[in-house]
Amino acid sequence: MSTTKTEVTGRQAAEAIDARLAAMAAPVGGKGSISVNVRLTLNKDALGNAAILPKQCHLVVNYLTALGGSATVAEINKLADRAKGAQAWALDSGEPYEQTPQKIISHYMPKLNGSAVWSKSKGKVTILTA
Repeated sequence: MSTTKTEVTGRQAAEAIDARLAAMAAPVGGKGSISVNVRLTLNKDALGNAAILPKQCHLVVNYLTALGGSATVAEINKLADRAKGAQAWALDSGEPYEQTPQKIISHYMPKLNGSAVWSKSKGKVTILTA
């Protein structure tokens, strides 16, 4: 069976994304009401503010970074399915989260897009736009 140039290019792109994700610092600390077709884009200061985020939101930021800074919710969900090690969509114990990235993004969207405060001390911080 021969491998086409398109298959090789697609595999290389996926491997490059996986490599970028694996090289990032580990995070600190389904279904959803947001459409899988919504495109999310990281704010230029998102990585500098990632330390204030819950682990699942930090993972979403890492996934978006690995995907070039902008991606659809569907693309984030797919990357979460194959992420490994410190970037895995899982508890520290390795057990996968019950919620999908889509569900977490939906839940935290008002905070992620800066329309709601994270806490009194953290205030409003814009991490991404939709």
